Amino acid sequence: VFILLSVFSLTAVGQTKKVAVWETKCSDNSLRPIQKTMVRGGMETSVGNTPGYEVFDRSAFDVIMKEHHFERSGAVSEAEIKELGKIAGVQYIIVPEAMTDGTDFYIIVKMLDVETGKFGGVHQALCTPTGSDIYKAYEKLGAELFGSSYGGSNTNGNRSNGNATTQRGQN
Repeated sequence: VFILLSVFSLTAVGQTKKVAVWETKCSDNSLRPIQKTMVRGGMETSVGNTPGYEVFDRSAFDVIMKEHHFERSGAVSEAEIKELGKIAGVQYIIVPEAMTDGTDFYIIVKMLDVETGKFGGVHQALCTPTGSDIYKAYEKLGAELFGSSYGGSNTNGNRSNGNATTQRGQN
């Protein structure tokens, strides 16, 4: 029994989890296409750089969305996102949202567990809308999503010197 349990636990640990990243939502249409792409691409990079996780192919995910008539706007329910994840065969879906007022750039990410249909904690970052600050923000958000360490300092939720800062909330 011990040997059987050991083999089972080693097999479970060695399995790679597939993660799809939803299109970046922007409720007020304040983002340029490059900013949306940066956030989605950044979250995909974070997944790909995390041991034990792999990014579900973006083009395959987009085809499945189109075939099953899922909208990319913010109008899709959590139940529909969960169903899409089951169809795609992924374990998690990251749902990023962002907006800017020209001075500040705000990103919020949630990761849906497809099996349970529940979102984990909400992670958010506030930075300037420059490419380098958006990069720092999604790098930090990815580290928070996957529990890895981040070398940045200011994590009290305030914007400081143009560096990304984050705050963790619960959903």
